[in-house]
Amino acid sequence: MTTNRSEVRKIGNTSSYNIEVGQPAPVIRGTLVENKREFTDPVLELDHFFGPNQPTLIVSIDTDLDLPYGLRLTARGEYQGGHYITDSASEFMVDRGSGAPACDAAYKHVPFDDYPNGDLSQINALDRARCYKENLRSGLWVYPADFFKLREVTLVAPIGLIAPGARSATLSLSLRNAFRWTNGEFPAFDPEMVSSRSNTGALTSGITEHAPAPARLTASVRIVF
Repeated sequence: MTTNRSEVRKIGNTSSYNIEVGQPAPVIRGTLVENKREFTDPVLELDHFFGPNQPTLIVSIDTDLDLPYGLRLTARGEYQGGHYITDSASEFMVDRGSGAPACDAAYKHVPFDDYPNGDLSQINALDRARCYKENLRSGLWVYPADFFKLREVTLVAPIGLIAPGARSATLSLSLRNAFRWTNGEFPAFDPEMVSSRSNTGALTSGITEHAPAPARLTASVRIVF
């Protein structure tokens, strides 16, 4: 278990949007929809401090089990939480007029290319703010990034009988990224679809338009003579 807490105490004569005295370093700032669950027009708070961009708690869980018949099972999972992330991918998709996966429910009522015509009574303030480019402001796509992932499950089985003369032979089946849980306020994509701060020069990391780590099933045979 790893914890992480930070607080900016002094910044001298410089200034930064994501570095602020009394806040974590760096802090995620953005536009807060104060009445997000109400079925009305959004009430916005600009430059709201959401919280740290880095996880405040990381828990890694590993297990290694010896089973009957010479089988061996290993598993590894990881939880990260307490932090916030910006979703530039969804913001860009809405801004281009192509919609975003998290807005599917809203678009069933009012198609994204038909706003503001139609019945808005079933669309809450959060979706009205995020999902239609006419309302879109920078920093609206911010949410808690808590997640748990089952990183890997591997089963190793002895198969010496199929390799005469071998000192040992095993078959390994490995399943990676098979399960993911995310915070209920995390609407789409993957919390690890983030840009590299070292490449962009940005102080914070956020979700960008590239593929996340895929789920994979691999099999391997190891024979020792």
